[in-house]
Amino acid sequence: MRYCYVFLIILVMKSTAAHAQTEAPIQSLNHYVTFLDKSSESLIARFKMLAGYQDAVNRYSKRPVSELRLSSSGPLEDYYFKKAMTVNGLPAAEMDHLNKKAKEIWDLLNEVDVAFKELETHVRLKAYQKDNLKQSAEYVAKIQPLFERFAQEKDALYQQVQHIYQNHQSSSATDPYLVTEKAMEQVILSQRALLDSLPYHLKEETPADWPVETIRQSMLADEKYLETIYSTLHMLEYPADDMLIAFKAAILSMQSLKGRAVDDYTFAAKQSAEHGNRYYVLLMNQFNQDLLAFHKSFVTYSQTKRRLLYYPAFSPAFAKHRPDDRFVTIG
Repeated sequence: MRYCYVFLIILVMKSTAAHAQTEAPIQSLNHYVTFLDKSSESLIARFKMLAGYQDAVNRYSKRPVSELRLSSSGPLEDYYFKKAMTVNGLPAAEMDHLNKKAKEIWDLLNEVDVAFKELETHVRLKAYQKDNLKQSAEYVAKIQPLFERFAQEKDALYQQVQHIYQNHQSSSATDPYLVTEKAMEQVILSQRALLDSLPYHLKEETPADWPVETIRQSMLADEKYLETIYSTLHMLEYPADDMLIAFKAAILSMQSLKGRAVDDYTFAAKQSAEHGNRYYVLLMNQFNQDLLAFHKSFVTYSQTKRRLLYYPAFSPAFAKHRPDDRFVTIG
């Protein structure tokens, strides 16, 4: 009886191991995308921290009546990185290639974390009071280009994921889920292109040109997508079809926000970078938390019919410096 029991346990263990090794290739790829998405969230939090800190520095440099403060950025979450590094649904060569790039991004995230911890320690020790903010400016200058590097590395890894995805995804010109995925991707890429074209300046009080005409052209592109995005709605099953409806509503929200941005670009708004910075963050949040959220839900709810690929959050970067900017370097 004991031997039968042991034999049964061995069978269960083998079955579990076999099941663990049969993860679908696209499911494995989505672990990499989730890692990129969560990493972007971490960078966005730090982006906003640095922007808030620089606002305080600008005020302090004019009137140092109160101490500077910078909250802790906290530890990096390594769960999603480890999950990506242990996928088992792809050929070894593909996993090795993706893991190498994921490791490079993880190393960069740690570089960002260390740089922030240096600035946080500098502020906590009030060392900025001894050198008229010189070291503080150097720390900020060191941090800013890391955001652009991350965005570039993230996009490079996602392009590799997409390439592998196409190799594993059976093509079909009539599959409504693949057709819908393609239509959603066109919208996402259009919004990404807009976000990539917008600047964010740390030194808000300096006058800065803002690409209002680019916003108008983006709104015209939105009109085209709003007319065609429903072409597959009647062929989708619930609740995936509801996510397409929500995705269209998200396009409308993006367009409405762009309209307000254009209307608010008055003569007074042109005197500083505050208007552009504010709408940069608003559009980024709308894109990540609304448009991409519904795209992700569509992918999740489509799994019973077709496995599709997630899209990682947009990660911000700072505008390149201008000669008259004392504290701005590059992003």
